[in-house]
Amino acid sequence: MVNIQWSTQTIELGSIAYDSTVNTQIWAVNKSGEPWQIENIQSACGCLSTIESGKHIGDGDTFKLKLRFKPQKKGIQQKSIVIYSNLGLFEIWLKANVKN
Repeated sequence: MVNIQWSTQTIELGSIAYDSTVNTQIWAVNKSGEPWQIENIQSACGCLSTIESGKHIGDGDTFKLKLRFKPQKKGIQQKSIVIYSNLGLFEIWLKANVKN
């Protein structure tokens, strides 16, 4: 059984300004009993970028993922980040209400 413990799988930013840039981060602890190899991280659009703390996470170690969201349109936004790894696929969601 894959046991990756995420701090959250949905990041709720609430209401943010259209001309803002929001930086946030999440983390995950590898409790799988085996090494966790991050192969690729893809975001749903160019408005969401990521920086990871490393691609090799040992058992019991923590993986940190920094996110930068720069909205490109107004309204309710739901963007996904997909993390591909040797232990499977993980999807993280970012939600925001982008206003003037």
